[in-house]
Amino acid sequence: MEWKTDPYWRYETFPLDALADSFGVFAGPVAMWREKAGPERPVPDWPDISLNDLEGWWGWTHVYDALDPSEAAFRVRLWGSRLAQVLGYDITGKIIRAEESAAAANPQLITRNDLEFARHLLDKGLIGRGSGPLNIEYDVDIDYFEIMLPMSADGRTFDKILNFCWIDDDVISR
Repeated sequence: MEWKTDPYWRYETFPLDALADSFGVFAGPVAMWREKAGPERPVPDWPDISLNDLEGWWGWTHVYDALDPSEAAFRVRLWGSRLAQVLGYDITGKIIRAEESAAAANPQLITRNDLEFARHLLDKGLIGRGSGPLNIEYDVDIDYFEIMLPMSADGRTFDKILNFCWIDDDVISR
């Protein structure tokens, strides 16, 4: 279901049990994420996932830790190296807040919509998919896609988001 569309970006939500195959290029990461959940938990927690589980996505993964359930604020636990190379910034360890982010869509920055969408996914226990253009250099737009998977330490409170990003291989080699 569409959550929001702004002039550049599209945000969609899916139930936690949506078929992995319905996520195209992200089918593998979604299937792995599901396999890591325990029998009493609908989703895994970050310690359940190993570096080997991210093979093929090294550098294209980032993780947000929610700071407060009442606001769209996160500490960036991990910001993939390839993502940092493509976007030109690494925010590993930084705190990002919706009220301090650009209000309007910006194809080079994390925006208020991005962070409010992440908070919405945690509040409602949903999978998210975002897509839109990145304006990397020379005013060339590159299509960017991400899947956002909630995580939980206790199986009830969603407090982290595991993100996998994809950019067309023809544009930027993985």
